[in-house]
Amino acid sequence: MFYVSQNNQPSGPFSAEDIGAMVKAGSVNARTLIVPVGNDNWMEANSIETLSHLFSVAKSANATQAASGSGSQNAFAIAVYILYFVQFVFPPTAFVGIVIAYIMRGSAPEWIRTHFQLQIRTFWIAMVYLLLPVILALSGVGLPLAGFLGLLVSVWEIIRCGKGVYFFGKGKSYPNPTTWLW
Repeated sequence: MFYVSQNNQPSGPFSAEDIGAMVKAGSVNARTLIVPVGNDNWMEANSIETLSHLFSVAKSANATQAASGSGSQNAFAIAVYILYFVQFVFPPTAFVGIVIAYIMRGSAPEWIRTHFQLQIRTFWIAMVYLLLPVILALSGVGLPLAGFLGLLVSVWEIIRCGKGVYFFGKGKSYPNPTTWLW
């Protein structure tokens, strides 16, 4: 049995199962102060041996939820990344991806909004970066150089989207979605 500090006031006593339910509900976290009944030493919940497992389970459940794409914004954000990767085989998928990103970004939570912002900017920056190779190819002057520059743009886009998938899988916002690089 444990007492839990809520609004700087002790409440309880609660069983470990009760505290597990409070963790799931979000009213207790790893840093919440808790004291076992009969003890005067208040400690952070994650430092109490009999409760510490509750926080590793909650953390992995949150990471799994973020990575699995639960919620429409999660599913659409990862779908746009997939569409951007598929564009190297079937280019029109990039256009579908940018439309989805524009539609979904307004209703998304802030951390997912950074991914939609990255996806939108990736599309338009790639268009700008591809102007020179297209001009060189159409003029016939620098066909090998155009191919090389097009390859560089493709590598840039793969790295950028791969980094986005990495942060998305961790349930984190993209650190700098407005960059022209990665």
